[in-house]
Amino acid sequence: MRLLGGLLMERVLVGKHALLNRRPRWLFSVGMSLVFALVMSGTAWAQLVAVSGTVTSAAGVPLPGVTVRVQGTDTRTVTDASGRYRLSVPVDAVLTFAHVGDRPVQTSVSGRPTVDVTMATISYLEQVVVTAYTEQRRADITGAVASVDVDNAKKQTQASVLKALDAAVPGVTVQTSGAPGARS
Repeated sequence: MRLLGGLLMERVLVGKHALLNRRPRWLFSVGMSLVFALVMSGTAWAQLVAVSGTVTSAAGVPLPGVTVRVQGTDTRTVTDASGRYRLSVPVDAVLTFAHVGDRPVQTSVSGRPTVDVTMATISYLEQVVVTAYTEQRRADITGAVASVDVDNAKKQTQASVLKALDAAVPGVTVQTSGAPGARS
């Protein structure tokens, strides 16, 4: 430290600390932060593994349209016409396979690049009623429910689907205003 004209002047160090004493030390800090972020993100990317495989039935036939989902995430895909799928998942992911008419299957990836699955057929499907806000088993519904025989509804020669339901379902009445082209 030197006293110069009544002002206290700090001596600038030369040598190994010279870089830190310069004006653009913020640039050095930003650069080191960027390098650190890239190193850490590379580690995170390395934890994903590409998984592929084939989904088949118990008879060995490839199953198209099977939903393959990573449990606990929104990552999902659907098998193609030959029953093949491909996903990028974490190493410790659990895959859930679902298909209408087959039992759901859950399997752990455990770092494997290929996960092939065989799905068993369900012998009996329960009747389910889907309403505007939920779905329930038919036996659990307390309100009035009617079933429509689709084959009989197709045979009717009505101008609209609603008019066909009017004739096919007891208790359903469809009203129109009578004006040409008016909605039911």
